Amino acid sequence: VFMIADKVTIDTLSFREGATPVRWESEDGMAFTMTEGTRTVRGTTITLHVSEAESEFLEVWRVREVLDRYCSFMSVPIYLDEIKEEEAKVTGEGAEEKPEAEKEAPKPINDTQPLYARAPQDCTDEDYKQFYRKVFHEYEDPLFWIHLNVDYPFKLKGILYFPKIKEQFGGIEGQIKLYSGQVFVADNIKEVIPEFLMLLKGVIDCPDLPLNVSRSFLQNDGYVRKMSDYITRKVADRLMSEFNTKREDYQKYWKDIHPFVKYGCIRDEKFFSRVKEAIIYRTTAGEFLTAKEYKQRNCEGDETLMYYTSDEKRQAQMIEMFTSQGKDVVVMDTLIDNHFMSFLEYAAKEDQVKFRRVDAGLDGVK
Repeated sequence: VFMIADKVTIDTLSFREGATPVRWESEDGMAFTMTEGTRTVRGTTITLHVSEAESEFLEVWRVREVLDRYCSFMSVPIYLDEIKEEEAKVTGEGAEEKPEAEKEAPKPINDTQPLYARAPQDCTDEDYKQFYRKVFHEYEDPLFWIHLNVDYPFKLKGILYFPKIKEQFGGIEGQIKLYSGQVFVADNIKEVIPEFLMLLKGVIDCPDLPLNVSRSFLQNDGYVRKMSDYITRKVADRLMSEFNTKREDYQKYWKDIHPFVKYGCIRDEKFFSRVKEAIIYRTTAGEFLTAKEYKQRNCEGDETLMYYTSDEKRQAQMIEMFTSQGKDVVVMDTLIDNHFMSFLEYAAKEDQVKFRRVDAGLDGVK
């Protein structure tokens, strides 16, 4: 409080019967005085004498902005009242005050029971969508989400959303909000959350996270690594579940999520090993095939040689030469695809996947 106040006073009265009210006053937080107060009702009032340089904090919009950012999920209710100069009382005929029963009860500005703190079975799809729109100010619904809820070996709760990314990989800006005990800490702490997961949007609350240490400590902390590995595993498991149980839906939003999946494979070897069976390729015929399915239909021997196009219109003639011979041509026309193909050919050699562009030669065409 002394970052914005020249003086702070606290008036408090204990719940104990016969207690004496106390007034605490300080101008720097170090030296202070305590005297008998005048408060007659149990409770505490903290008064900030805001400095002239920080007068913006006397504006309701600025206070609300701070509360919304840091305390929107705090576990105790927070009320914000704007105290205005009392208007002169109107006298005369028709001047009646509203009865106490008709006055609207004050409402807290924060949510003491955020969705991520509830049990997954108590949340509906609409609940998840409303929470997403409220927290991230998004008007477009997410594709799907993961509800994280673990108590051992660490406490962690949260929700990760898969937004519609599409091909605009270079302009993707995800947002993972990190909380500790329902108090906002920071956005996108890379030491805690794997870098490739930054393409997602979500909230993660970890009350046991050490916050009074340097980022280099977090990066080397075994507890933090376990938490990061857990989040990665849950994301990979959800992708595999979507692929295995809802393949038709999975194919529909592959266009939106493929940049995230491919980037994650490049950045994290464990993630790749978990999701590689769920990586699919769109063919020029509009089908979606895994590497194994492509090999069964188009290849002989152990190696998988995939013919691809980076521009369907410009390479249409070459594509026709392959498809007329019964060979599938996959579409790899985004920026991340170039990196991903290099990764599969050189970094993941054991998978024996090779790529050849349709206009690079005519080998394999009878």
